[in-house]
Amino acid sequence: MKTTHIGSLPYKSIRQAVDFNLGLSLPALPTIPRLFEDEWMINQFSSGFMIDEHELSFSCFDEFFKNFRGKVKVQVCGILTLFNNAPKKNVSVTEYTDWYLLVLKRFLAKIPTDYILFFDEPDLRNFNKSLWDCYSGLTGIELGLHCCASLKWSALDLSSFNHISFDQSLMSKEDLSYLNGLNKTLYYGVYDTHTGESLGTVGEDQFLSPKCGLALSTDDVTETIRLKLSSN
Repeated sequence: MKTTHIGSLPYKSIRQAVDFNLGLSLPALPTIPRLFEDEWMINQFSSGFMIDEHELSFSCFDEFFKNFRGKVKVQVCGILTLFNNAPKKNVSVTEYTDWYLLVLKRFLAKIPTDYILFFDEPDLRNFNKSLWDCYSGLTGIELGLHCCASLKWSALDLSSFNHISFDQSLMSKEDLSYLNGLNKTLYYGVYDTHTGESLGTVGEDQFLSPKCGLALSTDDVTETIRLKLSSN
């Protein structure tokens, strides 16, 4: 069984956050927002909203890439979720999109190894097709989508994404059947971030992951999940 995690961790130590990835099939560049507030998902972008020189905060970047090469996972706030939650300024969709892609691509240019880029899209209210269509323009990058919201998956255009991550407890049988029919790699969020217990199982060719919210978990629960992931 393959294993990974979403990205955000509850630690206040870069070393602990990097070491969480030991033994995982797909190491994920961690963030530690309890230590660095600009590493909360939305804050990574909104802390410098519409500033062209803005840099995304990944405090573990250097240490992580000293330890992990080969394919890794990188996750950032999705373009639509950020638009719905960023500081409200009088900017057009085009201005916002240009800025988001500028900041994102500058960050991606620094990554020294092969990666899968996941976009975190838990907030798809006020759905804007122009924003969603930006994903189709990210050519030459292996893309993933993470969404921990309850939604009708068949209503989304998932053609830009080869990897789909979700909270299994929010999925209906119809949703799972639909996603399994798309010939994509699926990432099942099965480990409860309050208890560390597994709430489901997956097939050999798919990925196990914690559910959302690990950054708000306790050290004991996080350690329980780490041990379960690394033993698969």
